[in-house]
Amino acid sequence: MRLLMCGLKGNHWPLAYAITSGCMKKRNEVQKSVYFVVIRTIRIYHITELARVALANLLGGIGFFYGSSLVQSPESGPTPIEYWPAPLFTATPSRPQFPRGFLWDEGFHGLVLVRWNIYLALETFGHWLDLMNIEGWIPREQILGWEARARVPERFIVQSNSVANPPALVLAIEVIQLYLPNFHSFVLQIPIKHYFFYCFTP
Repeated sequence: MRLLMCGLKGNHWPLAYAITSGCMKKRNEVQKSVYFVVIRTIRIYHITELARVALANLLGGIGFFYGSSLVQSPESGPTPIEYWPAPLFTATPSRPQFPRGFLWDEGFHGLVLVRWNIYLALETFGHWLDLMNIEGWIPREQILGWEARARVPERFIVQSNSVANPPALVLAIEVIQLYLPNFHSFVLQIPIKHYFFYCFTP
């Protein structure tokens, strides 16, 4: 941004100047939001930069994926079956190393996302719940489509419904409930924690 700002005052390169000014304005807004959302919550003021970096990495790791999982279950026999094609909007533990969704991780991601933007958090939770099968089970690692499978060792690709993660998404539900009084949508006023427990206990 500093390079764009050099010599771009007045009427010179008005579009580039407008874009750069807008980016810098949004950057300042985000920095202030980090203070009000994160720093004020934990009451530690000397880690502002650490909080900004951590939040930026989390938000930068959010991705949209589409495809189907390979799943093995006693009902389907020894041959893995391909689940229905589905979208997944989720945070990832590492963009270069693990660019896919992990059910357990998303619960911890949600603890931050709920405080930052509750709508963003609910969007990711909704995508995860849409991946639940009729038995109430969600594949714990979402390796959706051939492109994602190409980056994963073969022994980890097939998900077994005999393997499950703790319902870590429930961790974020307690935080969501703290924000519910600020929202007037009837959908958000349901006893959401009990609904999540119902979903995760087939």
